[in-house]
Amino acid sequence: MNELSQSLCLYYQKFFPSKLFYQWITRDGKYSQTRELAAFKTDSFFNRYLHFNSSYELSNYLIRYVPERIEIGPIFDHLLFNKINTAKMREFVIDIDIDDYDDVRYCCSSTQVCEKCWVLMSCAAKVIHHIFKEQFGMKHILNVFSGRRGIHFWICDEQALNFNEQMRTYITKYFNLFTNQCTNKDNHPIIDIHEEYPLYDEVYQILEPYFEDYCEKQEIFKTEQRKEQLLKLLPQNEISQVTGKLDNLSWIILKEHFKNNKLILISIVFTYLYPRIDINVSVQLNHLLKAPFCIHPSTNKVCVPINFNTIDSFDPNKVPTLQSLQESKLSSFYSFNDSIELFSRFVKESTQ
Repeated sequence: MNELSQSLCLYYQKFFPSKLFYQWITRDGKYSQTRELAAFKTDSFFNRYLHFNSSYELSNYLIRYVPERIEIGPIFDHLLFNKINTAKMREFVIDIDIDDYDDVRYCCSSTQVCEKCWVLMSCAAKVIHHIFKEQFGMKHILNVFSGRRGIHFWICDEQALNFNEQMRTYITKYFNLFTNQCTNKDNHPIIDIHEEYPLYDEVYQILEPYFEDYCEKQEIFKTEQRKEQLLKLLPQNEISQVTGKLDNLSWIILKEHFKNNKLILISIVFTYLYPRIDINVSVQLNHLLKAPFCIHPSTNKVCVPINFNTIDSFDPNKVPTLQSLQESKLSSFYSFNDSIELFSRFVKESTQ
């Protein structure tokens, strides 16, 4: 057994919350025979359609085979044996990755993320929670750090579990502002709002208070290139009026200038801060997704749940890692025990 496998084996023995995890994915044992788990180990195996009769059986499997990655699949119609079975149910999941915002962040790129660009993830979370709680009446949303560059949102209400793929497609298109999204001549994604709609105004009220802070952190109004990128979002006949204020341009000035044309302000804020989602993850019932409390293979970070109430101050660079747990550094910035307690409360509330 190599060093990584030894560390993972210790993690599965001492830290991985097998009992809580099993209770969550099987709905307190209701779907123990039909909920798919998949396990992967480099140059060794990729096993799909696994199911376990108890948390004890799951724990024994993890300790014996030491997978490097655990993924969650759907709930099938029959006892899991092979891929002939039909996927019937799955939580509604939204995947947000920070590298999808690379055209509007300048502090990092690709899989890197820091405090200056985390505001983009925080804004996505605020919008997702608002839409699915206020528009769709959902109550149980688990926010999980993906381990490297984003957040997975598991919407676990019974109603969401039973959405078919057609319903998932409708909801995703509604949420994604699909008909409004396009790209500019630089091939950067933009959202161009042409008509008033209650949802747009609600989301704008959530995002606008973050926009000035975002502009400050990303220095949007401090460099010519970034100012020009923002000005390209304005109607052609308005650009000349604004360029006269270019030296002192700020979000406050733009808000004042377009106070009678709120749709322009909404388009600007949405283009920068509105959630950018992976549609396939949300729509496809049989899509696999990395499990909470998995160890990310590239960063060795734990995929910990995130407390929505403190998501603005979450720092992905300070979460527990496989090494920090192995060295018993449990007093790190984010306590692993706190993550377990957060997950425990969520499981109790969502499986009642």
